[in-house]
Amino acid sequence: MTSNSNQDVDRSDRNQEIASDQTGERSTPACPFHDPAGGNGPSEERERDDSGTDQPGLVDRAVDRRSFMRTALAIGGTSALAAVRSPATEDGAGSNRIDLDVPQGPTNPKAFPERQHAWNQDIKKDPFGNVVLPNHQLILFLNYVDKGTPTGRERNEVESAFRTLELAFQRLAAGDSDADNQGLVFMVGYSRSYFDRFDPDLPNSVDFLRPEDVLRRTDDDPDKADNYDAVILLSSDTVPVLLGSEEALFGGLEHLNGVKVRGTLEGIFEKAERRTAFVGKGLPRENLVDEPDAPLTDETPEEITNESVTENLRGDAPLSMGYKSGFKDNVATEDAATITTGPFKEGTTFQVSKLQLDLGKWYENKRESRDELMFSHEHSRADIGDIGENLEDDSGITEDIVDDLKKTAEERGRVGHAAKTALARNEDFEPLILRRSEGVNNSFVKPEEGKVGFNFSAVMEEIQDFVKTRQAMNTSHLDDYIDEGGHGILPYMEVTNRATFLLPPRKRRSLPRPLPNE
Repeated sequence: MTSNSNQDVDRSDRNQEIASDQTGERSTPACPFHDPAGGNGPSEERERDDSGTDQPGLVDRAVDRRSFMRTALAIGGTSALAAVRSPATEDGAGSNRIDLDVPQGPTNPKAFPERQHAWNQDIKKDPFGNVVLPNHQLILFLNYVDKGTPTGRERNEVESAFRTLELAFQRLAAGDSDADNQGLVFMVGYSRSYFDRFDPDLPNSVDFLRPEDVLRRTDDDPDKADNYDAVILLSSDTVPVLLGSEEALFGGLEHLNGVKVRGTLEGIFEKAERRTAFVGKGLPRENLVDEPDAPLTDETPEEITNESVTENLRGDAPLSMGYKSGFKDNVATEDAATITTGPFKEGTTFQVSKLQLDLGKWYENKRESRDELMFSHEHSRADIGDIGENLEDDSGITEDIVDDLKKTAEERGRVGHAAKTALARNEDFEPLILRRSEGVNNSFVKPEEGKVGFNFSAVMEEIQDFVKTRQAMNTSHLDDYIDEGGHGILPYMEVTNRATFLLPPRKRRSLPRPLPNE
C-alpha cells in the first residue's frame, strides 16, 4: 500500500485551531442588496453593467432579483459572484470577499453531526412536518489532479476549506423549522474511480456499486455513467451563499461572510462539471414559462412554447410535473440511510442522476390521469388537492394498493409511480432511499417539445437499495398489461447521467483512504 504520509488528520485539534484562528477574523456581515453600505449591488435601475461579468446584459436585464440570482448561480465563477456581491470592502478592495445578511455557523466542530446527510435537525419543515428542500442546489463534480494517492498536507488543506464554509454560514434554517433555508449545507462524496488508486480496496461493509453496474441492473445504458473522482453537493435558499462557497473552495476569496478563508481545493481537485437546479413553490413555471430571459444555463434556452405545458403547469407547483414530493411516509429516515458498521460507519452511499423530462407529453394527459400516474388509481383530486397539499404528511400509498398492482394494471392499463416504487419498501413498509436534493435544470429545454432537465440525488445505506427502488419503478413484470404512457412517470423521463459515491462520515470527508485505520 502506498503511504505518502497518508495518516488520518486529527480533525478535532485541527478544527479547534481553525475555529480559534477565524473567530478573530469575523466581522459584521453586510447584505449587498439591503445594506446601504453595501455599495452598488444588482439593481434593475442601473444604466450599465459595471459588475465585471462577461455575460452581456446580465445586470441590465429587467428581471426580478430572484430570477437574476438563478441566472448567476448557473453561470458561476468570478463574473457571477461579482454581479451579486457588493464591490465595497473594509480595505477598499472589491474582489476578495463577500459579506451577506446570513448568520455565521458555530465555531465548535462538535456542533456538526458526524453524518453528512443528517439535515433534518436544521432544515425548514412545512406545516405537516415534511422536509422542505432548499430552493437552489449546486453540484460540483471533481477529479483529483495527482496520479498518486493524496498526502497528509492535501488532507489538511481540503479539510480547512470545508471548515471555512461551516464557519461562514449557519446550517440552513439553524433548527428553526419555520424559517427559510438561508444558510448552507453540503456533502462530499468519493467514487470507485477515486478509491481505485489505493491498495487495498474498500471494506466489505461498504456496498458501493459502480454507476455502470447500477445502470445495467436498472435496464439503462451503461454508457451514461459518470466516473468523476468526487462530488460536492451544496444547497441553500440563498444563491450568493452557493456562489461564495464555490469561490472560497477554489481560492477565489480571502474572506467569506466575515470569516477568513483557509484551505483550498485549487491544485488538488479540478472542476470537471457543475450542475445547478431549483425547486420550490412556483419556481418551475416562473423560470420555464413566465421569464424566458432568466434561464439557468449559459446557453440561454428559449421559453417553453409547448401548449400542453403552458396551459397546465400550475403557477404554484414546486416541481415541473406539477406535484410536491418528499412526504414523510415516502422517504427513508436518516437512520435507515446510514452505514452502521466498519470504518465508514455513520456515512452513507449517494447516487446522483441527471434526467430529461418530457413535460409536453406528460401534460397531454388530463389532470385525473396525471393524478393516477403520479400516485395511484385510489387517489382522487380531493385527496390530492392542487399540488399534493391535501395529502399533508402521507402519500396515501397503502400496502393494499401495492398488493393489487397487477390487478390494477390488468383492469386499468396503468399504474401509479408512487405505488410502484412502494414495491421496494422493507418488511415494515418503509422506504429505502432518502432524497437529499432534486430540482429542475433547464439545460435540456426543447421549447416546442416541452422537454427539460432534472437533477435527482438520494442517499441510502447501500447502493443496492437504490437499484431495488429503481427496479420497482420499472415493474417490467407488468409490461404486458400496461397501455402506452401508463407506466407511472417512467414513459416521461430518460436517464442521461448517473454517478455513485460513498459519503464518508464527517471526520473522514477529506480525501479518505479505503481503510482509514491502516
